[in-house]
Amino acid sequence: MQQRLLFALTLAFVILGNIFSFAASAFEGDANRTNRWIAASAYSEMLTNKSAAQSPTSDKLLLMSGKDIVCEVKRVSEKFVFYTKPGSKDMEWIDRRLVKTIHYQNGVVEDLTKKEIEGKAPKDWNEVVLTKNADDIADMVKVGEIEVKHEATTRQHYFKPYTLESSAEILVRRQAAKKDADIALVIKVEHHRPYGDPPVVTIVAEAYKKQ
Repeated sequence: MQQRLLFALTLAFVILGNIFSFAASAFEGDANRTNRWIAASAYSEMLTNKSAAQSPTSDKLLLMSGKDIVCEVKRVSEKFVFYTKPGSKDMEWIDRRLVKTIHYQNGVVEDLTKKEIEGKAPKDWNEVVLTKNADDIADMVKVGEIEVKHEATTRQHYFKPYTLESSAEILVRRQAAKKDADIALVIKVEHHRPYGDPPVVTIVAEAYKKQ
């Protein structure tokens, strides 16, 4: 009789032990799944926030002067760019000739200088003024940089450097005309005559146009 009772108690303890072990294992599994779900949610939220931080929420106007305007572009006409600044509903505008590029928040970049030039007939290079006086470009807009290297091709170029420079200046004016510029400001002029090679002149200039 005592042996049967002892056997029954032992069996009961074994069953209870298995039940507790299964319950603990199930609880641990639920806890692990919960922790994994929390970690996945946190990672997803981090990626969303990172993506939002990296994506621009405004457009940007890059001006010919090198400055920029953070805004929301509303419309681009033949003469003006209309926009509103962040936090404001007041419509503002700027002469499109002063705007180099528009950087939209979706990643698209619109080059207004290219459209400006394409929409016009080619400028006559004879109309471009060449100057070395910086005062001549006051209140004008810079539209590009020019560098010309011209090699002597005639006898005069060899023996009269100023004729070589004059030929190079024509090339500078031609390039400035392609940029629809009114004036080319000469920044640097260098003459070179390496031994055994023909003379070469290099002219560095900046192209400007009226506002």
